[in-house]
Amino acid sequence: MFVKANNVTEEFGEYIYHYTTMKALFGIIRNKEFWWGNTSTMNDKKELIEFTNKIVSSVRADYKSISPDRVNMFCNLIEDASKEYPFAMCFSSQEEDASQWERYGDRATGVCLKINTRVFADLLSSCNVVFNNVYYDSDIRKHKFYSVLDEYFKTGNITAEGVDTLERLVSNILTNAPSYKNRSFWAECERRVYTLIGMPFCKSSEAYRYEYECKDNEVKRYLKIKYDLLCAEQGISHDSLFEELVVGPRSNQNLDELRTFLVDLGFPRLADHIRASDCPLR
Repeated sequence: MFVKANNVTEEFGEYIYHYTTMKALFGIIRNKEFWWGNTSTMNDKKELIEFTNKIVSSVRADYKSISPDRVNMFCNLIEDASKEYPFAMCFSSQEEDASQWERYGDRATGVCLKINTRVFADLLSSCNVVFNNVYYDSDIRKHKFYSVLDEYFKTGNITAEGVDTLERLVSNILTNAPSYKNRSFWAECERRVYTLIGMPFCKSSEAYRYEYECKDNEVKRYLKIKYDLLCAEQGISHDSLFEELVVGPRSNQNLDELRTFLVDLGFPRLADHIRASDCPLR
């Protein structure tokens, strides 16, 4: 149903790109943390509700006559579980994209982290997360998970990899809800990594925590992930996560100062791979 860690490079490409603000980069490097946002604040809640409503209506239309008991049980689980939302980190497959710089890179004054997809997948290999593409088509019957549902309602069997109960299947499906966005955003070519609803992020309680922050004049809850601890567990150098740091085309950041900052904080490799964007935004 989702992009599996063992073929994430094939699906996502060799690199993924995280456009963000200079302030966010400062925290990522200084604290060696990623902050994952709650998906209920990333999408219009109406879109999330519409997704679950479409699942229920499609399932009832397609399978009610085949297996009414399974359909009722599934729809009840969907409606109960849809009150929760996963946390996620967002990326693009597009490098040096003007719209990404404007929308997510602080109006092109921020940065773009070029991340090695394979290393990032290895980092999260022991965590309860899924990798997923964002879809700009509202027809849920076209999604891979619908074929899994088809077999379940017809035979009672769940054949998705790593999913052995109906509850877990529902959790996985609802993780898809924020993966559907309006078609007007199709050029973003967005990729997301999500937590699974109702499950701990990972076994190591020291590697993550949930905290509230006041950001953009709103109080929001974040999942804060200590990627240096996860790197240590997986035998990965935290400096190998990032292939390149690109500074936005409208930024006034001194690159030499930024290099010194990275070296002092334990990222000498990344310090050697900094450049100013050549995107023609001025």
